[in-house]
Amino acid sequence: MIEDEASGNTQSSRRKALVCFISFLRLSHFFSKKKPTEVTNLVANVQQKLTDAYVIVNISWTSPSNCKIRMFKYSYIANTGEKISGSTSERNAIIHWAEYCAPIDFTVWGETSEGQGDTLQKNITLAKIPNIPVNAQANLNRDKREWSITWEDTSECHFIVTHSYIVNVYDANAQRTLQKNVTRKSVQINELDPCKKFSAGIITVGIAGQSPESRPVVLHVPEGFDPPPDILIKMLHNEARVSVTWGAEKICEDTKYEVTLYDDAGEVLRREKPATSPVRFTQLQKCVPMLLAVRKFGLWWVGDESERKEIQVLENQPSNVRANPIANESQVDVFWDYQSECLYPDFLVSVYNQNGSFVKSVATSAKNGRKMEVHRLPQCVLLTAGVRARNPVGSSSEIKSAEFKIPAVPSPPTDVLVTIVTNLPSPFVSWVHGGACSAKDFRLDVHKTNASLVKTTHSTKKSRGAIANGSTRVPRPPTNIQLRSSANYPNPAILWDYEGACAATHFVVDIYNSDDQLIKSFNVTASPAELLDLPTCALLTAGVSAHNTAGSSSMTKGSEFTIATDFDVPSNIRIVPIHAEKQIMIMWQDTRVCRGTKYDVSLYDEAGAVLQKFQYDKSPGRLTGLRSCVSLFVTMRRTGTQWVGAESDKMKVQILDTPSDPKNIRGQVTSDKSRVEVSWQYDSVCASPEFVVNLYTTEVSAIKSVITNSTQAQFANPPSCVAMSVGVLALPVLPKAVKVAMSAEKATVNVSWTYDGDCAAASFLVEVYNSARSLQTSVQANGLSTEITGLPVCVELFVSVQGQNEFGSGPKTKNSKFTIPAVPQKPANVSVNVQHTKKSIRVSWDDASRCPAEKYDVVVHAQRTPTVYSTSKKTLVLDWLASCVTYTLRVAGVNKHGKSGLSNTVELLIPEDFKAPTNVKVEPKHKQSQISVEWDFGKSCDNMTFEVSLYNRQDRLVKKSQVESSPTLFTKLPKCEGLYVTVRAIGRWWSSPESDRENFKILD
Repeated sequence: MIEDEASGNTQSSRRKALVCFISFLRLSHFFSKKKPTEVTNLVANVQQKLTDAYVIVNISWTSPSNCKIRMFKYSYIANTGEKISGSTSERNAIIHWAEYCAPIDFTVWGETSEGQGDTLQKNITLAKIPNIPVNAQANLNRDKREWSITWEDTSECHFIVTHSYIVNVYDANAQRTLQKNVTRKSVQINELDPCKKFSAGIITVGIAGQSPESRPVVLHVPEGFDPPPDILIKMLHNEARVSVTWGAEKICEDTKYEVTLYDDAGEVLRREKPATSPVRFTQLQKCVPMLLAVRKFGLWWVGDESERKEIQVLENQPSNVRANPIANESQVDVFWDYQSECLYPDFLVSVYNQNGSFVKSVATSAKNGRKMEVHRLPQCVLLTAGVRARNPVGSSSEIKSAEFKIPAVPSPPTDVLVTIVTNLPSPFVSWVHGGACSAKDFRLDVHKTNASLVKTTHSTKKSRGAIANGSTRVPRPPTNIQLRSSANYPNPAILWDYEGACAATHFVVDIYNSDDQLIKSFNVTASPAELLDLPTCALLTAGVSAHNTAGSSSMTKGSEFTIATDFDVPSNIRIVPIHAEKQIMIMWQDTRVCRGTKYDVSLYDEAGAVLQKFQYDKSPGRLTGLRSCVSLFVTMRRTGTQWVGAESDKMKVQILDTPSDPKNIRGQVTSDKSRVEVSWQYDSVCASPEFVVNLYTTEVSAIKSVITNSTQAQFANPPSCVAMSVGVLALPVLPKAVKVAMSAEKATVNVSWTYDGDCAAASFLVEVYNSARSLQTSVQANGLSTEITGLPVCVELFVSVQGQNEFGSGPKTKNSKFTIPAVPQKPANVSVNVQHTKKSIRVSWDDASRCPAEKYDVVVHAQRTPTVYSTSKKTLVLDWLASCVTYTLRVAGVNKHGKSGLSNTVELLIPEDFKAPTNVKVEPKHKQSQISVEWDFGKSCDNMTFEVSLYNRQDRLVKKSQVESSPTLFTKLPKCEGLYVTVRAIGRWWSSPESDRENFKILD
């Protein structure tokens, strides 16, 4: 038991503690005649604001003297410099026309019939405690890797009273790593390690005290600013889709990627900001050149953009692919059909064997028609031919033919063996035939030594007679294919069984991806075998075949497997006990997750026995129904398809019984009046906590305090002449009836609750979490309600309330779920695609709203007659519109909460026709290596330009120019090379067909 006087440092931190249970003690009174003691607790409060500069101030004080004071006298220096004196029988004085935000030099003392007490002189400031800094922002200087942090100070007196600022930098464990004191509202920080999580908070310091710390500003210095490596673009032409992937690299946890799709002029068409690869863009326009680029970015920084790669969606793919094999020629003629409006593709013809592996490919130009001869192919084996269309920026999907064989004459037998068997009239003849082209029949000729024919016979087998031919048989296929990988063995091992009668000389292990494409092969001698350098985070399948001199078995495939990128435990594992609900919540972060990765969480007791085991797909996870007041241990590990990661260290956790209130508090004065004895009762499953016992005056001012772990306490030498009470402090109880009222217009929520605990709560902590159980914001409230702003709309959120007093924090309420509704944002990037061959107009747009639109209204306006079309998709096909009439198009999103604003206006003008330019003429200037191109084009009501394209005889684009009118000039052209020119008209949303070709050649 520890006793501390009220004047001590320990008790001063507890003077504001609230009394929960009071038992009054009347002690015998006695009074001694003496001078009053010192006046204390001098406080100034603004009573009324007269002007921006002057206020009426009420100055109050207390006097702990046991003797009655007759009068208080005071004096102060007015803002004019004049000294003003006064007296009062109360414990306060009023000062008129005090200067706001300036200190007051005030002196006060008490007087009794016995004389004057000690004086108290103090400078009292009227300035309020400064406000919390707001609008804190951070900017990263990439070259210096230096952070510049700025903020705003909205304190009332900061223009009159000089403020300074404390900037604290914390690591991921909330430990302060750096502190800087500055006088300006900015600071530079350059001592932070890359790829580590830091945050900065700012405190305003004024003459009246210092503000609470601002909301944290996240500071993440990236590992590097270079573009991601190994950027790969895959076109899916039949789906008008492109997939962008990039290689794995070491990045920070908060690093994201920005993938941008540009038009060929560099204007942004679409932009995605994923956390990981891949990214897909769908519903792309066909036959239109576009550019793709990738870069990294963080909260306050942007990395370097990769080289922009050109793509184009081809309108069609080849069809009706046929293969005509030519017997004995190792050749096949491949035919196909193809129709498209895209620019002059060529074709790639590829040949594959039966297991899908590549054999050969050849390319041909479109001008050569739809046929290709492929030579030097294997004979008598099953093959397929595939054809894909290509142009300089992409290729279509591959279309394959039916299987075919190139027939050929079989190769001659080898290893002819004649065996004479006793008592048999004729010899036994055997041979080996290992050619790819199988033989239907074998003819056996027997000759004399002079080469004359003796006999001819036929056989369908590889022997003639009663004995087998003696050749080695093909091995049987392996069985029971298994894959093993773990944290200790990142390279997977493959195992299989082989029980064939004929021995296998070696085994071939083939690895296939999820598209059943062969990506790697291994030649091994036996099981097990280690598989090296396989791709991580990809769904793979392994097949094994046995081989010997006679041939190979069929392949046996195992089940799918994945190799993890990282076998270590996830980062930032946190365990949050929820004592009132007897459960724990486990949270973690994992930025290197393979598809199909799961997380095993195990709960152990002190003896190491498993109490619970659960598997989760993502953070967070929960373990419920836990016992109170016992030590528990939690571990976590990653698992995947046929692999298991490393298990984390055991993390200790304990569920505490919710603290109850002390009861039956009793206080008794000893007979000699030398001490006060206090006792109480406390019920709890867990061990008794620490108790704080206070002795109070009738003004609820603690004068003595005791801290003890038992349910008894004593106070020695209690004061005389005062009435006293005793109380035992305890935590606040659980708030009740939590309600959330939302305002869609202001995007705010008002949280209210009730509280009926005997121990009052000095304040309440209101916390808002997102669906991932990450803290969104927190507010400290003094009353039973608070308004929270700055929350995201249309996101599922949860709020909890927790009472707090000087003894500690009480239990939290269960999370109350809510969502702030809002109308959609106005659509953006409205574009039009005029498909004049189909007489249709396709309108499309983007919608980045957090609150999704249930439908879209497309307003088409011509002159004074608007028409509204509604659709649930982000695209709309309009019927053909009148020619030479200016239409305006705008789009608005609609949901049950209202309608967004209209998008930016798009103008559309349909010309009378879409004919190509005519009478294209080329005038070569041979010495200057240039040409002048001119053409005719009828009048049009639309503003347009012309695209003039220059090709070589292989239909490859050499140059392209966009001009407003005829003629135009091409310079620096190659000599002695056949070229041709085409011209097309280009509107904002449409283009005409190309003109007829005009051939020319620059002579030397």
